[in-house]
Amino acid sequence: MGGGVVLVVVSRLAILFSLFLLASCRSGGEPGGKKEEVPLRPLPRNFTLLSEEPRTLDPAFVDDTYSSNIVCQTFDGLITVDENLKLVPELARTWSVSADGSRYTFELVSDARFHNGKRVTAHDFVHTFTRIFLQGPGAPSIGREYLKGVVGVDEFVAGKADTIRGLRAYDATHFCVELDSPDATFLAAMAMPNFKVVPPEADEPGFARRPIGAGPFIFEEWKPADRITLKANLAYHRGRPKLNEVQFLITGTADPQAQVEMFRRGRVQIIQAVGEDAAFLAKEGYPILNRSELSLHYLGFNCAKTPFVDVRVRKAVAASINYDRFGIFEPLCYLPATGLIPPGMQGYAGGERPYAYDPIAAAKLLSEAGYAGGKLNTEIDFVSYAGESGIGVKIENVIIDDLSKIGLRLKKREVPWVTFNEMVARRELSFYRLAWVADIPDTSSVLYSLFYSHALNNSFSFSNADVDRLLSQARVAFDPVAKTAMYQEAQEKILQDVPLIPLDFGCYNYARQPYVRGLVLNPYGLADTSLENVYYER
Repeated sequence: MGGGVVLVVVSRLAILFSLFLLASCRSGGEPGGKKEEVPLRPLPRNFTLLSEEPRTLDPAFVDDTYSSNIVCQTFDGLITVDENLKLVPELARTWSVSADGSRYTFELVSDARFHNGKRVTAHDFVHTFTRIFLQGPGAPSIGREYLKGVVGVDEFVAGKADTIRGLRAYDATHFCVELDSPDATFLAAMAMPNFKVVPPEADEPGFARRPIGAGPFIFEEWKPADRITLKANLAYHRGRPKLNEVQFLITGTADPQAQVEMFRRGRVQIIQAVGEDAAFLAKEGYPILNRSELSLHYLGFNCAKTPFVDVRVRKAVAASINYDRFGIFEPLCYLPATGLIPPGMQGYAGGERPYAYDPIAAAKLLSEAGYAGGKLNTEIDFVSYAGESGIGVKIENVIIDDLSKIGLRLKKREVPWVTFNEMVARRELSFYRLAWVADIPDTSSVLYSLFYSHALNNSFSFSNADVDRLLSQARVAFDPVAKTAMYQEAQEKILQDVPLIPLDFGCYNYARQPYVRGLVLNPYGLADTSLENVYYER
């Protein structure tokens, strides 16, 4: 989530749910045919998840799925999104937008309280939004990107003002945000974890490890390298959660087979299953939840590096990959990319892949570009990140094999994820495979963030004046018909220049134990899913 969106490896880092399987009903035979009933053990009201160690539990600075998952249980914000990406109330009872689209007014519920008993007021939201800018320009808060258009931010950051003029509390229940100019993405951004409300105690040392929120679960304990425990908020303004406790076990394990076995033994309640594991668990009778994700998996070119400066070479590479070979690796949940805009986002259109497998056309393009015999006869580095999933490795092997047939030899090497991410950001790589996950359900978080000429995350060295114009207009447009048309036209122009090759849209499977109820996933996955309505039923 950088520059409004973060580069995230393939599927926003899978998070697994776990608890001990309950004994099932049994009967035993006795002499004479008499049967003895074994009583059922009561279903617990505790919920256990497997997790990595979170970096922080301060909402302002959350930038990974492990931290986000805990923050979404312990904190509430103005609004959130449902499973259909519809904006729904959380602490904002209602909201309104001025006619010119630059002023947002939120009316808060009157009965919400922080876990320390203090009432949540509009003044707390002024404080929450302001503190995002208190850490200096280098503070790791994605929220800055979505608040930088608030009136008075520049003066506040420069030290010329003590407050941000565009943030106002009219009274205890009315909070107003005024922007310098209309921004059609602003309201959707308010559903991000970074804008969950915090109390004044958030400014005290240690808050990031002992947070106080206003969400359905109360932070109780953090044992490093062991577990984080939350308990039900009995005074939650929407009613107490159905679970008594949520535990995040910090295991550090990444072995998919071990996780599957934990699930089959009943120690794990829900598990993200990929490829053959998902098919295997489905065959064993476990319910499988499929859900598309707001993400795009792709092969990226650096259009400023040889040999990819020539668009004919990029088109030849796109025509040399047999995309039909990818689907077999994920039989239950595979969505071939039909463009750049994922399903569920404005401007998405189905249809065929934008580039077809056509080796003859590839050879012709390379010949036209001056490569003898239609062969590149070139070797380049193909950097991958260590710890890539098994499916990712299989896909990369197919790509390496297919491109060798046009003389493009990919010399693969692995580096840690942090190193890989930095190399992409610095535009050091000429060709790479990556995924982009949207922070908000607005198409600008894919198209503008990746393809606007001066976008922070435009790692393709891509620049097109017509695309810049369309994306700038679409970003502030409120007319859905006009907005959709601009995004689709921009997408068409981007695909004509081939700065990347879309592979597939994100899609995930979760296998669950049959007694889990009330868990509704949104397109951000379990990391952004509240557990307040989860319960068990035999």
